[in-house]
Amino acid sequence: MDHFHRERQREMEAARAREAVEAAQRAALGRCLLILIRRRQNAVRVHLIEQLGEDPTNLVLAIGAAQRIQTVARRWLEVVRDKINLTVVTQDGNEIFFKMKQSCPLGKLMNAFCNRQGVSMQSVRFLFDGQRLREQQTPAELDMEDGDVIDVMVEQMGD
Repeated sequence: MDHFHRERQREMEAARAREAVEAAQRAALGRCLLILIRRRQNAVRVHLIEQLGEDPTNLVLAIGAAQRIQTVARRWLEVVRDKINLTVVTQDGNEIFFKMKQSCPLGKLMNAFCNRQGVSMQSVRFLFDGQRLREQQTPAELDMEDGDVIDVMVEQMGD
């Protein structure tokens, strides 16, 4: 091996040794920082216990539980708000009440009404604000609000 290659090999070994020393220093520094952080956490915990009168761990758990309850309540409210109460009024003034999702096709309400009344879908028409309803329409599409009224009329057959 010539002088150039031996010199290059020594430089590479020295570089590896420096990297090993730096890695060991970083590891030692990391361990020291971890010890300092744990000591500081303990000091903060003791201070919080003195100020609050109880272990903050219990409070953190309670806050977490409260946040989960809030999330569930929000989801439930979204489901409840999605539902709408509609009243179907017949020509003779009878009222039939329905609760349905805003996204549900009105055909379900129409079928349910006809089944309850014992009439066929072809013998009646449903009107909202004077406009005939189609089965595929939804309350959301028609901007229906809770408590809105749908009129049902017997289809007139002419000669």
